Amino acid sequence: MKQNVVFISGIPRSGTSVLHLMIGAHPRYVSVGEVYGLIRPGSERMANPDGVQCSCGKTAPDCTFWGEVVSRLQRSDEPTAAGRYQIFLDIFKARFGDDKIPVDSSKAMPALEALTTLPDVQVKTFYVIKDVRAWTVSLREHQNKHFRNLPRHQRFTRNMSSRLFRRWYNENRENQAEIARLGVPLAQLSYEELCLFPSQSLTKISAFLGDEFTEEVLSFNKAEHHGVLINRMRNNEEKMSGVFYDSRWLFSHKQWQLPMLLFPRIMDYNNRLVYGRVGSPFK
Repeated sequence: MKQNVVFISGIPRSGTSVLHLMIGAHPRYVSVGEVYGLIRPGSERMANPDGVQCSCGKTAPDCTFWGEVVSRLQRSDEPTAAGRYQIFLDIFKARFGDDKIPVDSSKAMPALEALTTLPDVQVKTFYVIKDVRAWTVSLREHQNKHFRNLPRHQRFTRNMSSRLFRRWYNENRENQAEIARLGVPLAQLSYEELCLFPSQSLTKISAFLGDEFTEEVLSFNKAEHHGVLINRMRNNEEKMSGVFYDSRWLFSHKQWQLPMLLFPRIMDYNNRLVYGRVGSPFK
């Protein structure tokens, strides 16, 4: 019998953490965070795991689950990502039993490819996409904080909204093409759909995974999570208590208004993939 894994993908800052915690709040699933970022070959974080926080509140080495993963992988000479994933999955199975399923939000295509090469693993993939305008505002804000020491002209070119619009379009298309090439079962949800129409999202998640997801999973803080390298919302009690849509981008129209007009093809793609799969909430 194959071991099931739920893999969540999407480009960074697309809202994958919301889906990761939502599925992980179901009693049959355990959110484990961005596994690949910690276990991949040559990971600097694995070399210094004391700096990695688990969502259970402990550092990775002190966590009842991740502590064993870190210990085993630090002693292992396994050179491949697939082999290191197998070690992770063996420890997960020993710790949580046959009935529990890990929810991996690694996002990266090399991580998904590594999982698909394991003969005794069945992967189901969710792809999360966010409105290009919301994503652009979010990334600009993030980059302004992290690139403040760069020369002004470099900050300007990195944060040009037109450049970010094209990046969003190209990276999403590349990821979706790679998932299609790998041939894994796929369901796509948008961040907007997850936050604005959670009941519809739960219906789709239930159908794809074959388990019933009720509105109880919308309160993330009622479940046991062991997520590493996930975003800061894990430390925010209010955000962990439910699903909230970050609508601040609507008030930053100067950052996306011009590229929205300049790139009709990107906006068409955005509207189809972000909103086209949302049925009427009044049915």
